[in-house]
This record gives sequence, C-alpha cells and structure tokens, in this order.
Amino acid sequence: MIGTLGNTLLEWYRASLKNRHDALALRKGLAEELRQALNWTMANIDRCADVPQGQSLLIPVNDKFPIYEMGISKIGLLKPKEIELTVRAYGMLQAEGEKLSAIARFHKNEIGIAYAIVNSEWGAALADANRQVADALEEAIACLSGKVVRPAPAAFPAKS
Repeated sequence: MIGTLGNTLLEWYRASLKNRHDALALRKGLAEELRQALNWTMANIDRCADVPQGQSLLIPVNDKFPIYEMGISKIGLLKPKEIELTVRAYGMLQAEGEKLSAIARFHKNEIGIAYAIVNSEWGAALADANRQVADALEEAIACLSGKVVRPAPAAFPAKS
C-alpha cells in the first residue's frame, strides 16, 4: 500500500516537472517567434511611411507560425494571461493577411515568401494598423518573458 502511494506520488511529481519544462519551452518558443514577427511588423511600418503618391508598396506577408501551430495543443500549460495575450497577438498577425487581401494583389517569390502589392494611398492606414499589431506583439512577448504587463485599457471609462 505504501509502495503504491509512493509510486503514485513519484509519477505525479515527474508529470509535474515535465509539464513545467514543456510550458517553459513553449513560452520561450512563442516569445521568439513573436519577436521575429515584431521585427517583420516594424519593418512593414517603415515600408509604409512616406511613400510617394502613385507608387506601389511591396509588403512581405508573414503567414507561417510553426511554433504556434505546433504548440496550440499545449497552450493550456501557460498561465491565463499568457494565453490571452498570445492568442490575441497571433490573431492580429493572421488578420493582417486578411486585411491586405481586401486592398492588395499577392505575389509569391521563388522561395515561397508572399508579398502584397498595395497602392501607396493605403500606406498611412497600414502603418497605423501595423503599430497596433506591434503593440500587441510587445505585450505578449513581455508576458511570455515574465515581465510585468500593463493592464489593458478599459473599454469604458470608470464612473467617478
């Protein structure tokens, strides 16, 4: 009886250690993938700024997120705030391609990178949209990295 209880406790402890290790690995992987997406997003903000009228913008579209796609089945290992901010950030990234599809033509180069060809009149709006995405990415990265995350702004101001 005592031996069975000891084995049960040992297995529980091993599973707990494995879950902690898996959660840490997932946090690190997601944070790095989001850092790469943030770099991509910041570069797109620069591309959209100050483009002369009448010219086209060539904007690379990042639609591949292998760590997120492979790790989604283990997302429950993360803390609720980490899940919330991570899913929000990836949702915004995926929505970028959908937004571009309404205003752009797409082209894929030889190595498989998709580009959106957009009229310059959309530059300012795209830069603003990318700034919002960058904010969401920075917030998720900070949370996954264990840094203090500012609370999200209230939808409605508090009554005095």
